[in-house]
Order: sequence, then C-alpha cells, then structure tokens
Amino acid sequence: MRIITVSSNLLDVLNRIKDNIVAVDNNFNITYINKAYADIFSFEPSQMIGKNIWEVIPKAVGTIIYREINQSMKRKELSIFEWNGIYVIGNWETTIFPSENGLTVVSRDITKRKKAEEEL
Repeated sequence: MRIITVSSNLLDVLNRIKDNIVAVDNNFNITYINKAYADIFSFEPSQMIGKNIWEVIPKAVGTIIYREINQSMKRKELSIFEWNGIYVIGNWETTIFPSENGLTVVSRDITKRKKAEEEL
C-alpha cells in the first residue's frame, strides 16, 4: 500500500475543505482522508489510514456509493452522482476520480441546495 504524503501547507488546505475527501488504493485501503471525513466517525485521519474503506463504512456496502466506487475502480472511469446520506443525514454529490493507484472520492453536502430546489 502506498500512503499519500503531502506537504504541511497542502495538508492544511485539504483539512480546511469542508467536503469529505478520501483516497483509497486498488485494494480499497485508505491512503488519505481529510479531517471533515474523519470527523463523521469521530476519528483523527491518522487513525483511519491503512484501513479498508468498507470496514470503516460497513453500512455503505450494497448502496449506490458502494456500487459506484466499485464500478469506477473496475472501469477506471470518472463517476458523478447524488445520493442520500448513510452516516450523516442529508443529500450528497459525490465525484470519484480514478487513477492507476486507486481512487479519490470527494463528497459535498448539497442538502441546502436540494431543499431550495424543492421549494421552487
């Protein structure tokens, strides 16, 4: 497993981003996770590095997020989709960025936007 290392300046920027960001290797082991994502589970990011993503988020197995991550890993294709939260109530937009070394998954809370759309 290749752990992603970043400079302290870049790490500071990534940890200030409110979107949930996680990178996994080709075996679905977490190589990077930002603070926003780790906070959902009340862990520090360093406690989650090296763990299998499906062990960290077992309620996701069998859901759209599970299917999209697995398909993106298999096909090495970008995926963008919306879904309802599993661990955090709300609506989420997720983008999956594949690479030769695995995937980076970025999820953004779009609950306010969805509520505004419904009100219109």
